[in-house]
Amino acid sequence: MQLSNKKIKQIRRLSPNYSRDEIADQLMIPVAAVNQVLNNNDTQKSSVALNQNTALVFDWVFLLLKLAFICVAPFFIINGIYDFANLPQSIFIRIGSLILIIVWLIKESFNPQSKLHLLPIHIPLIIFFIWSAITLNWAANVFEGVVTWLMWIGPFMAFLLFFHSMKSKQECMFILYAVYISGIAVALLGIGQFLFGVKIVPQVAIPSATFANKNMAAHYMVLTIPLGLGFFLSSKKNWTNWFFGLTTALLVVFLFYTRARAGWLAFFVELGVFASMLLWNRQTIANRIVFDKHKIMAIIAAFMLTVVMIHFNSKGFSWYLAKECHRIVRDASKLFSIQKADDSLKIDVTEDEKDKDKAEAPDTKDLLEAAKNKQTGKESSFAGRFAIFRNSWEMIKDYFICGVGLGNHKVYYPLYFRKVVVERWFSEQFQLTNAHNDYIQTWSETGSIGMFFLLVGAMGTVFMIKRILDYETENRFLIIGIAVCMAGLLMNAFFSFPFQRALPPLLLMIYLSAIGYFYINYTKPSYVQFSPVFALILAFFVVLVASQLYGLEKKWLQCDRYYLRITSAEKAKMWHGVIREANHAIALNPHRRKILSYMGRAYIESGNSEKGIEALKKVIEVYPYHMNAMLNLGVAYGNVKDYDSALNTYQRVIDIKPDYAKVHNNVANIYMKQQKLDKALQSFRLAATFDPTNPVIHFNVGIVALNKKLYEEARDAFTKAIQIRPKWAMAHKNLGVVLYQYLKKQEEGVVHFQQALKYDPDIKDHQQMKLIISKVLQAAKIKKAQAQAKAKAKKN
Repeated sequence: MQLSNKKIKQIRRLSPNYSRDEIADQLMIPVAAVNQVLNNNDTQKSSVALNQNTALVFDWVFLLLKLAFICVAPFFIINGIYDFANLPQSIFIRIGSLILIIVWLIKESFNPQSKLHLLPIHIPLIIFFIWSAITLNWAANVFEGVVTWLMWIGPFMAFLLFFHSMKSKQECMFILYAVYISGIAVALLGIGQFLFGVKIVPQVAIPSATFANKNMAAHYMVLTIPLGLGFFLSSKKNWTNWFFGLTTALLVVFLFYTRARAGWLAFFVELGVFASMLLWNRQTIANRIVFDKHKIMAIIAAFMLTVVMIHFNSKGFSWYLAKECHRIVRDASKLFSIQKADDSLKIDVTEDEKDKDKAEAPDTKDLLEAAKNKQTGKESSFAGRFAIFRNSWEMIKDYFICGVGLGNHKVYYPLYFRKVVVERWFSEQFQLTNAHNDYIQTWSETGSIGMFFLLVGAMGTVFMIKRILDYETENRFLIIGIAVCMAGLLMNAFFSFPFQRALPPLLLMIYLSAIGYFYINYTKPSYVQFSPVFALILAFFVVLVASQLYGLEKKWLQCDRYYLRITSAEKAKMWHGVIREANHAIALNPHRRKILSYMGRAYIESGNSEKGIEALKKVIEVYPYHMNAMLNLGVAYGNVKDYDSALNTYQRVIDIKPDYAKVHNNVANIYMKQQKLDKALQSFRLAATFDPTNPVIHFNVGIVALNKKLYEEARDAFTKAIQIRPKWAMAHKNLGVVLYQYLKKQEEGVVHFQQALKYDPDIKDHQQMKLIISKVLQAAKIKKAQAQAKAKAKKN
């Protein structure tokens, strides 16, 4: 029997209060028809209940995946590669975010209509990422920019995922708990490394937890300590008071162990900001802090734990705090020793004789005097950073609007390292990879346009936090803790480079997602709806992107494994091994041109300068101011007797670093081959002045001075070489020649001939040296005997 919709509705309305027979009698329909309607209704209810339970399970599984993502990220390291911490962590964040986005989109495809809320920070951040990608069009090195862009886009995808998938305050709290627990785990590992020498993960500097470098570990502590304070102040149970109090103390202890002064400064700024925000909100805080005896005891215990532990190290008790205070004062005082760049120290090694009429060359004595005034010695961390900041500001002024291109500060910085003040860190062994100030670095790379959108995003964040604090009561202290975490990170970025690492941007984006969730609870933001079909299409697209990116990231990891082997082989001077591993690495990542720098040197050292030139030219194409690559290229040109190209290449190096002793030594060697002894001697003198502890350079000065018959200078040069390297037989021999043959100081010369034979009995001309020694000693004996006889005759 076919029932009308009206009858069906009547049956469902009567079913809670009447039996099926009574319903059939009232509506004058068969009992079978009533049974059919109610049975279908029960089936629908069961189906709805099943769908709801399935959705609930799916939500919990998805939440667990997000929590696992947060907790695993800082511990995702891969042994056996060069960048064993930051690179795998960055890849994990990107791939993990994409996988979670795919899961979320599939989950949303079961909703009839899904909403994407828009926050005040969405548009400026999206525009910033688009602009950052645009700057790659004029970047000298696109690969460096792509690496930076990918490192930033992973955390941003995590922000989009966490914000748009957050459904409740309970879920938000779970996510924040996961961040804090990951911080505790990192701190416990770092404390174990510092106190007990735990070595379950590799480290570059102890203690660095899972971040390779202790300064990077400090970033993580700066981003979690205020969160612990927020949890502690919000806590209403005794055990949570003790848990958050003591664990926050452990985070502070590990931060102290890192000896990262930028991190310490950020921590004290966080304390100040936290106190200021509490005072600012003191009139509106509904749930004021209740300092019962358990909370007070927890504070006292946490303070005592901190004070005691910071005075312990692996060797036991030590007044560590006093030593660190002394170190900070000492290093800060070196700010006054920063040397202003000297424009007079400009050297041209390519000037031809015909050009001397057009421009008078600097006098050699003037150059040497300027070189002697160059400051030497180790530069403090404070002074080094200040020099980098000041010089990088000149780069910003030169590229004020659009910047040099994302990731390219390090590419251009060699031109600026002594632009205003001399940054003495810069050398053959150390060339800047980060500006130690993320604001300066980002400004120089993305220009004022990029910084404008970042500033708009920061203002949007401040607006959201203020809006939340106007309404939120239950989690007010936690919101303040999150805001202080972000403030600490921004402070840390003034003196370090947290935004050039994988984890700090991730935590920042997670905090922004939590702020965004609280914000939409108190406002009516704009939103965009999308259908299940669009969700599936977008999920398919993300799957394609994730699969392509995974293949690329896998090759980059394999390349990094070979890169580690390259550096190890180079240290061992196994040049054929360097070439073999470099070929493997460059095949996996042809855009990583620094590999070719190692390959080029290896070809030169193994006698194949032509291939070395080919490899090094490719390096200089994308690193046009790479000092080491140009130095090696000059050596290669010299080996193939292309002296003009060698001198031009060396000139580019000298333009960057005029006090580079090695390049002046190499220039002098080129002039020696060209028989230009005057220029060779000038370059050797400069090299000796810039590197006064190098005996080889002093020896070379002596050789050229001897050839030019400057015997006293030759004597002084060989003497300096012997003072530095007393057992150098050849230096003793040459000094002996100068003294014996040219300065007519035969007995002094014989002394050095004897030293030369002592350290190298088979030295060249050793037979002749022995005859001279015998002759001079015999003459000395005769002279002595004659003197004695004469004295005896006078007495008689």
